[in-house]
Amino acid sequence: VSNEAMGGEGLFVTSRLDGCTSGVVVFGRSASATSDLNKVIREQGQAKRYRLLCQGKVETGLVRHRFRKLRGRGPGASNKPTLLRAYGERSDFSVATDPRSPWQHAELEVLSCKKAFTARGCDTTLHECEVRLVTGRTHQIRLQFAALGAPLVGDSRYQPVSGMLDEGPHTPWKTGEGWFGEDP
Repeated sequence: VSNEAMGGEGLFVTSRLDGCTSGVVVFGRSASATSDLNKVIREQGQAKRYRLLCQGKVETGLVRHRFRKLRGRGPGASNKPTLLRAYGERSDFSVATDPRSPWQHAELEVLSCKKAFTARGCDTTLHECEVRLVTGRTHQIRLQFAALGAPLVGDSRYQPVSGMLDEGPHTPWKTGEGWFGEDP
């Protein structure tokens, strides 16, 4: 839509989707309306639910992790979230509420997870899950499901590290070199 068709102001994005996902993106017609809508979404006035297909069964309930971005460490470095730890597992990152901490809190709720199908000649059973985000972090659902050992179907970035969590300074895959796949 052209700026002229919108009265000269254009459109403003209120949400985004990862490249390998589909869904609804909402646009605002003015900066103030977009700001108001973003505030409502931020304050949990808008429930966001996601349906996904994953490679494994996940228990229903709250899922909590800490994650941080891996930056500037060789060819695998990225500004995308790449490292996860179990919530409250170690005291050295339990201060994720500290603004100086590189670890951020990520939480979602698995509302349902049911068997979708098993492909012929394949021992992997796919499950369809419904998820509600509690926090809204970049790649959060993809990263948390991979950490649970149930990567999303078609997620070439986090599938290679399925089931792996950061275990401190001696984690062998921590540099990202050769472990993380390309973005889909």
